[in-house]
Amino acid sequence: MASDGFLRKVGKAIHGLSVKPFKLGAEAGSLAIAAARAGAGPARPPVVQPGGETKAAAADRAAAGKPKPTIDLAEALREAAAISGKPVGRMLREIVALRRGPGRLTAQEYFYYRLYDDRHTDAERQAFRGHAAQTRIYERTSPRRWWLLAHDKLLFHAVAQGLGYPTPEILAVYPPARAFGRVPSPRDAAELADLLRGGMRYPCFAKPVRGMFSHGAHAIMAFDQASDALRFWNGSTMDLATFSSSLDPRTDGGYVFQALQAPHPAIAAVCGPRLATVRLVVALRPSGPMVLRALWKVPAGANIADNFWRPGNILCALDPQTGRVLRAVRGYGLALEEPELHPDSGARLLGFTLPGWHELVALTLDAARSFAPLRFQAWDVAMCPDGPLLVELNVGGDFDLPQLATDRGIMDKEFAAFLAECDRDAVPI
Repeated sequence: MASDGFLRKVGKAIHGLSVKPFKLGAEAGSLAIAAARAGAGPARPPVVQPGGETKAAAADRAAAGKPKPTIDLAEALREAAAISGKPVGRMLREIVALRRGPGRLTAQEYFYYRLYDDRHTDAERQAFRGHAAQTRIYERTSPRRWWLLAHDKLLFHAVAQGLGYPTPEILAVYPPARAFGRVPSPRDAAELADLLRGGMRYPCFAKPVRGMFSHGAHAIMAFDQASDALRFWNGSTMDLATFSSSLDPRTDGGYVFQALQAPHPAIAAVCGPRLATVRLVVALRPSGPMVLRALWKVPAGANIADNFWRPGNILCALDPQTGRVLRAVRGYGLALEEPELHPDSGARLLGFTLPGWHELVALTLDAARSFAPLRFQAWDVAMCPDGPLLVELNVGGDFDLPQLATDRGIMDKEFAAFLAECDRDAVPI
């Protein structure tokens, strides 16, 4: 049980958390409870689970299957104190300073990025930006009326294809009230089943039109006529009627079916026959578009999609000039690891240079100019045997990917100068 003296220190450390911008004091309350649970006195050794993993790290890993994971603050405070030697009270003061600062980081994000580690100076911690700060930055850089152009996959593909840029081929769409040119557009589950039974080209990839984080994505390899079932990338099967009924065409704008793309052979040698897309964070400046951060999302294990939130997937920081892997991470918080080899193939990640890098960057920067009202762009680009393909465009993209991969905040001098240019030009929202 925490002592009265320790609780007074906690109260002093988090004083002010109940006032704006902290909503209704909820964060202050949860942080105070977590600090009290963490206990008083010297830091206790981290609780180690079978297999040698600490309790907090195990909890972080268990939550990794969620796009926005939840970290047990009490366990994180206790184990971070034991690992770093930093007192809980000092961590609380750092958390409060970051939450009240321009980055608006939460306590969760403090541990997500391992900002308790003194490898970061106070100035370096202040360069990180939390999820709460993202939307305002998007608004400073890109008019809201243009956001749908990026986030609606059908609209993005129509524009990109119309401009002559290479994108994955669309085979069918399944929002009943919407079409995509002359591609098949079944109106209900029965018509979708008929299309998948006799009119679809396999393999194909199905995903929600306005979905995020690859939720609801399916890699379909073939249709088995004898069992009237679909076979998926991971070897599982599902009868056609069940699959067709499981897709809700009213959710996230319905579904789009695309030709399943193969990766470049050099990439397949690292992570197998599945796409591992490059995330290019691009700023459109008066001198032209430029790459702010370059990342590589690498699938592993049974994952067909490369989204980092899927357990086991790897995120790499790249040299924007060469496409060479500088750092690889898996997991987050106390469970963060820095693997040097891919767990499936054993191929070396550090030092690997992506094939066709200059062609990929040139294509992306050229396309970025065509979407110029969006001055802050995050592109997912796949390098395939015949060259790069533009897979998706996002407004800015989540900051957790570039910040976690590079272990530094996004608000460096270059990004600050870019925001100042956007403010000067008075981007309408």
